[in-house]
Amino acid sequence: MRLTAAGEILYKRLKELCSVEDLMLNELASATNRVEGVLRFSIAPGRSERFIQRVLHPFHERYPHVIFELNEGIITTQEEQLLLGRTEIGICNVELTQPEKFEILCTRAEHLALVASSNFQNFPRKHQIKWSDLRDVPVAISGGCAVALEKLYGDIKQKLNVVSISTSKQTALAWIETNRVAEVFLDFYKELES
Repeated sequence: MRLTAAGEILYKRLKELCSVEDLMLNELASATNRVEGVLRFSIAPGRSERFIQRVLHPFHERYPHVIFELNEGIITTQEEQLLLGRTEIGICNVELTQPEKFEILCTRAEHLALVASSNFQNFPRKHQIKWSDLRDVPVAISGGCAVALEKLYGDIKQKLNVVSISTSKQTALAWIETNRVAEVFLDFYKELES
């Protein structure tokens, strides 16, 4: 049995079509395995460094073609960015002002930590510290921590010897270098719990 001239042309073209179809299926499979794009986050000031180290770095190693945009801001800025679609995910350190407008994926309890230079003289050396232990300790507090503490305990300036309230944890930590101030902050990752 032999193909006619027309049959040979049809056979040749069908082989080419099958080859193109196989190539297309391989390219589609490879494209769907490659995760790429931009992930945009609204993140509370002072959270970026640990978030990068603990979450984004391992994620980036697995998905190297993903680009991250981190937009730091206070809670109202974060909410605005999320509602306007400028970011997709928010990492907040205080309660949302409009929680009904968002899908909250998870929440975790934070722990209060007190940190000071090893040269700091007034540091109470206890595992459990009470408000009364801090009366004479000059402290620096980040803004997010101040908001959270005031929500829970009222006017913290009456309970603590506040030297500074700043917008970021890094600025509050800079006070430690003076050896005259400790910092109070909420620690999401429990690294400084002990």
